[in-house]
Amino acid sequence: GEDQNKVEKLVDNNMGEFHHLYRPVLRDWFSTSGGGNVDFENFTQDTSKHVRLRLLKSLPSAVQKGLLDRKGRSMDTTLLMADLSGDRLRCANGVRDTIGQIVRKSSERQSAKNIISAGLVKSIRYSSRKVNKYLAGKK
Repeated sequence: GEDQNKVEKLVDNNMGEFHHLYRPVLRDWFSTSGGGNVDFENFTQDTSKHVRLRLLKSLPSAVQKGLLDRKGRSMDTTLLMADLSGDRLRCANGVRDTIGQIVRKSSERQSAKNIISAGLVKSIRYSSRKVNKYLAGKK
C-alpha cells in the first residue's frame, strides 16, 4: 500500500527522459516487428493475433510456466500460446493474473522474512505507515 499516484508522478516529472530513453527502443521494435507505428510522440501498436503470439513467446519462462499452470499443464506451451493469442481479453487477463501471482508470492515471502528479521512490532509499524501513505494518496 503506497501512494497510488506514485508512478504517474514519476512519469509526468520525467517525460522528456522517458522519450529519450525509450525512443530508440520503440523505433527498433516497430521497424523490425511490423508491430505498429511510432511518430516519436505517440504510437499505435498492432494487437493482431500474430503479434500477441510473438509477445507471449517472448515472455519470461516463469510467466509462461504460470500460464501453463493456470491451464493445469494439460496443454503444450506452443498450443497454449497460440490458443491465448486468439482471444485478446483472455490473453491480457491471463498474463495479468499470472504476473500478479508471481509478485504476490514474492511479496509474501519478503513480508515473512521482514517479520522474522525486524520483529512483529516493527513490521506492524512499517505496515501502518505504508497504509497511511496509501490512504493519503487516495485523497
